[in-house]
Amino acid sequence: MVAMTTMNTLSYVLNSGCCMKAQHMNGGEVNTSTVSTNTVGTQTDYTVTNNTVGTQTSDPNKEKPFVHVTVDSKDITLLQDTLKDPNITPEIINAVNPENGQTALHSAIFSDWIEGAKSLLQHKDIDTRIGDSDGNTVLHLVILKIQQMLQEQKPEDFPQLVQLRELIHKKLTSLDNTHEKNKEGNTPLHLLAAMMPSNKVSVEVVAEITTGFLSTALPPNLEYGLIAHDFNSQNKDGDTPLHVALKNNNLSLAKKLIEFLKPRSIALDLQNKNGDTPLGIALKKNEQEQNKQDIQSIIEQLCS
Repeated sequence: MVAMTTMNTLSYVLNSGCCMKAQHMNGGEVNTSTVSTNTVGTQTDYTVTNNTVGTQTSDPNKEKPFVHVTVDSKDITLLQDTLKDPNITPEIINAVNPENGQTALHSAIFSDWIEGAKSLLQHKDIDTRIGDSDGNTVLHLVILKIQQMLQEQKPEDFPQLVQLRELIHKKLTSLDNTHEKNKEGNTPLHLLAAMMPSNKVSVEVVAEITTGFLSTALPPNLEYGLIAHDFNSQNKDGDTPLHVALKNNNLSLAKKLIEFLKPRSIALDLQNKNGDTPLGIALKKNEQEQNKQDIQSIIEQLCS
């Protein structure tokens, strides 16, 4: 199963418009409503229908780290002056909020402050590999936010979408970040594979992000070895990114993964916990009416 507490909280914030409320919740559950579901593993909870925020715990004896307070202010001058302070150590810049395990960088992206996120990313000691209470790194979170925007299809979000894509292409995509797993065993590539294009705009956006993501994470001169296997890693449900892409009709990414993995003799016949291989999923999809031509092309790739 793919735990989506960060996504749940994200949906709560987007629905309520109140980041501070989400970040200062005491224990317990908050239920909200969202959009359609995508299929990952044995669950359909990449995009939940009934959001439950239950893993954020509040400790009254612990205060929010200093840099987080600066991010909450959304004062870019204050943040930039703070980051110039020579007394800001790696421990300070990367301190986590005890309520949710988020760093200040997580918090900036979580609260839609992309300008602040860009400033934080320029600091030499920023660590983008830290996971929050769900194990989601900043790259996981950015991809989840893009997915949310594509599903809600609000034109006013498009400028923000462009900025988030820029973060992926120019700031966040590196070998260190692309293979980090969250607590459900999902890498950012699993989350990218779960993006289910539903219209022309989302198809184009997903294709662009996929191309930028893979081209940055897979430089031509890279010595593949273990790295290649990481792109075929399995989550707790046994799903590889290829399994997830096929389940969610993210066929552009599925094709690119096969093109990358197959020449490097990486096994494409791994079974998930349901006993399904990518080929098995593709064959089931081929029995349906939609995307027959693309699915048949993928089947040929897998069988060649």
